[in-house]
Amino acid sequence: MIIAAAFLPIIIVILFILGITVFFMRKRGKSFNSNKVKWTFIGYVVILVISVVFNEIFLVDKTNGKSLSPREMDMMSQRLFTNAIHGNLTKSENKFIAKKWEFPYSDNKLHLKVAREANQGGLIVIDRKLENDGKVEAVFYQTPVGVGTEEITSKLKPVQLDLAGNTLTLIEPNSLKFSFSKSKNEFTITQFNGEKWADQSPQSYLGQRLLYIKIPHDVNIVDESNLNIQYVGLTD
Repeated sequence: MIIAAAFLPIIIVILFILGITVFFMRKRGKSFNSNKVKWTFIGYVVILVISVVFNEIFLVDKTNGKSLSPREMDMMSQRLFTNAIHGNLTKSENKFIAKKWEFPYSDNKLHLKVAREANQGGLIVIDRKLENDGKVEAVFYQTPVGVGTEEITSKLKPVQLDLAGNTLTLIEPNSLKFSFSKSKNEFTITQFNGEKWADQSPQSYLGQRLLYIKIPHDVNIVDESNLNIQYVGLTD
């Protein structure tokens, strides 16, 4: 269907060129069957057809799911952040869960630290439970991350948590390096869609990385991480 639609402007151009050529040939009293004119016309048509087919088959954007606009990405991240700091996370945020943990815990203090320098772009939200249930629970959320229409969220790894004694350690994953390339359509394509090279600059969206930790009511956090930590109910 996509390729068929792409051929429509080609057909229109062919008919237009054919009409103009026949008109001028008749006006000048020359035969349209002139080998030079005929083969020039045929060659141009062949180039058009090959260019469109190649563009649709080999240069089509490939995505891992629904393509979302930067505005939608920002709204998702903002909604997750707002719901988290107010302790109102709902089932709608479950699709952003990358990993979950549950640790038995009986101490009245929990030291929080990092194993190595952490990514300051992430956020930690601490939620104090109403009861002492003897459990520390944590959920890592990651909203979509991508460049242009290519989503790379699935390639990212969440933080790791390790509880030893009364110390909960955050272990950041190793940094990843991504390489992206883009192609520029030739005149045979851009003459139909009006595309400009400047129009192809991809937009990137980084998403929201958020670690949500629920602690028993009487447990106090001793922060040794120097990370961005928010407490549910203490943020306006």
